[in-house]
Amino acid sequence: MLDRVKTDNMILRDLTRGLEIKKALIRNNVEILGISYDSNNIRDGFLFAAIKGEKTDGHKYIESALKERCYSATCRRHPL
Repeated sequence: MLDRVKTDNMILRDLTRGLEIKKALIRNNVEILGISYDSNNIRDGFLFAAIKGEKTDGHKYIESALKERCYSATCRRHPL
């Protein structure tokens, strides 16, 4: 799995087509410049994918990723 992906003219609504959106704080027509699941690699215009892994839970880093000016964060929480 790649840690960071460069995209070519990817629009947020295209990436999220078919997903149930619980809360949206931005317009869905913004261009996404890259995707990362590592908050340390987030750049301006990126989408942060919060993934629960074996060692850490990416959901803990959403706030940090948004401070790095990523456009959006996508996450999934499993019921307890």
